[in-house]
Amino acid sequence: KPAMTFFNNQESAHKELFGGLYNWHAVKTNKLCPTGWRVPNKDDYQTLINTLGGASVAGGKMKDTGLQHSGTGYWEKPNEGASNSSDFTGHPGGYRSAGGSFAGFGSNGNWWLQEDINAIMGEYFTLHFQLSDIKLEKFDKKGGLSIRCIKE
Repeated sequence: KPAMTFFNNQESAHKELFGGLYNWHAVKTNKLCPTGWRVPNKDDYQTLINTLGGASVAGGKMKDTGLQHSGTGYWEKPNEGASNSSDFTGHPGGYRSAGGSFAGFGSNGNWWLQEDINAIMGEYFTLHFQLSDIKLEKFDKKGGLSIRCIKE
């Protein structure tokens, strides 16, 4: 069933800056984005990578430049390659596992794509505090990840 929560079930602490963590079934309802917008697909992901100069540098160009330890942001050190030159302003909102535990806050940001791999797994892209790249990964559809809507 479609579901959404906030990291550690703390809406007031995470709603405004990080948003919700949605399972893949919520993504497939096509009700998460405003009219004229949608959750990106794999082709959109590839276009993004190409536009930003390749997978090895795209992640840094998408990450907010602040660090948790500096008091100006949310990424753990070293926040490798972060420039936010794409204006994506990616924040490390972490994830909720299919089993219900939360992890990754401060160290990674994860956004669903529309594609599914099979009945259990869906695809997403991830940014990590120790890397300047962007990676395509798979995740249990029952788990919770962020979304980012794009204009059609």
